[in-house]
Amino acid sequence: MIFVYIMLVITAALCLWGAISPMGMWRGTVAWRYADPEAHRPSSSQNVATRVGCVVALICIAIAFPLLSSLTSQVDEQQEEEAYEECLDENDDDEGLLSPEDWCEDLSPEPEES
Repeated sequence: MIFVYIMLVITAALCLWGAISPMGMWRGTVAWRYADPEAHRPSSSQNVATRVGCVVALICIAIAFPLLSSLTSQVDEQQEEEAYEECLDENDDDEGLLSPEDWCEDLSPEPEES
């Protein structure tokens, strides 16, 4: 999940660059391809379209961060619930001093990483 956050930050930085200076972004990413970059400059409408697209992308990225963090927490909670249910199923037939609920809540060993 950290990789996704890193990619979102990099994308947000590029979008911010495009929103602030679409011409500077063009010079830094495309102009080097041409022998005469001035002859291939983008029009003002293309610069406006780049700026608008970058602003829309920044808004989407700003919305994506909280959604991803809530999704991650929901997945973690669901995994904990599944582990608890699995522990209850494993210890359901055990006869001991502790009930399966007490065993799973308090004394269950940490799951082994595989």
